[in-house]
Amino acid sequence: MQMKKLLSLVVCCLLSCSAAAQPYQSAFGFTTELTDNWLIVSREALAKNPDLLNFAAAEMQAMDQSMVSRIRQMVKSGQFELLYYRHNDADFKDNINVFVSSPQPSNLDQTEGPLCANLQNDIRKAYNRTEYTEIHACGRKQLYDIDSISYAFDGAVIGSRSYGFLFNSNSGTVTLTITCKFSKCLEVVRDAEALFKNMRL
Repeated sequence: MQMKKLLSLVVCCLLSCSAAAQPYQSAFGFTTELTDNWLIVSREALAKNPDLLNFAAAEMQAMDQSMVSRIRQMVKSGQFELLYYRHNDADFKDNINVFVSSPQPSNLDQTEGPLCANLQNDIRKAYNRTEYTEIHACGRKQLYDIDSISYAFDGAVIGSRSYGFLFNSNSGTVTLTITCKFSKCLEVVRDAEALFKNMRL
């Protein structure tokens, strides 16, 4: 029950007021605005600035170089987009990742039950973990004009929490995940609320 209240608090943070300063046009069927605290890493942004994922960039300093290389290739191929929080601690990169999980829109009423029932096993397979994964909440949420299935879990990275949101756009079913260090989650989520507040599908 306490964890459900925490997710509700996060949703309340997402529904609070926040200043937005930079446009973000996703290739995955939506446009929005974000505060300047986010570094947008998309195929378009990378084409304009090839050094955006340079190993020497301040935002990349705490990341494994092989991981940065894989991220660069996936972003260049248009498989997914990343938003990095600029005020990261040295040992972790708070981030948002966005990708199309299905080219077809989902019936959220029919998807909610199976998704929530299988979530822990799916998370463990995705991150190759048999422990440190804990599901805190999963169910339907309305975020401004966005109808979604939202969920919260620990274990993508030890010491972190992830908040996932699945919603439909004209590109199909979109999955957006905020991953943050425990100690910074409320700060990061409060700042990320502009993404949902200003989203247009």
